[in-house]
Amino acid sequence: EYFGAMSAIINSWGGRLEKFIGDAIMATFGVPAAREDDPERAMRAALEMLERLESLNADFSQRHGVTMQIRIGINTGDVIAPVDPGEQLIVGGDAVNVAARLEQSAEPGTILVGARSYLATRSTFEFEPPVQLAVKGKEAGITARRLVGLAPEPMPRGVPGLRGRLVGRERELRSVLDLLAGVIETGRPHLVVLNGPAGIGKSRLVREFSD
Repeated sequence: EYFGAMSAIINSWGGRLEKFIGDAIMATFGVPAAREDDPERAMRAALEMLERLESLNADFSQRHGVTMQIRIGINTGDVIAPVDPGEQLIVGGDAVNVAARLEQSAEPGTILVGARSYLATRSTFEFEPPVQLAVKGKEAGITARRLVGLAPEPMPRGVPGLRGRLVGRERELRSVLDLLAGVIETGRPHLVVLNGPAGIGKSRLVREFSD
């Protein structure tokens, strides 16, 4: 029942269940196809898993007189994975090993996040100050932060404090501004979809449009 509930949450956020290892769950976000918000998806799934466990425990306690505890580690990095979708999709590499070390170091009921995961999501979530963990296989240790929850006021995406003039997107910006003018004139809504590879500047274009 627990595995089914947690797997459903992972799938709902676009993750992929890799395998069950004893009482543990291994899941990936961004394999086989990477998305720019994979770290955010993983963290939202983790937070929902902790929340869902509370209701599961209420039921387990009433029916069986027991409760469960979980701890979660999240890490971002390069992995080794099959390119053929027909193959069994088991990922490996240092990023996976570090995720396992984070999970093992986390206190029950908490989520520990690696450095790259933090950098990719610091504008959306709230974290505790960094701690240095001494873990097996890492002579220098690893830096981790505990995920607290969603930030009260999420910041715009991008590099904090860095601001430059928009270059090479004048035509796209003009297109959406023209659509806005039409909406104002006719009083009818219009849907705009921005689609493109990660890092191409979709969020920046939306920010320029809003400004």
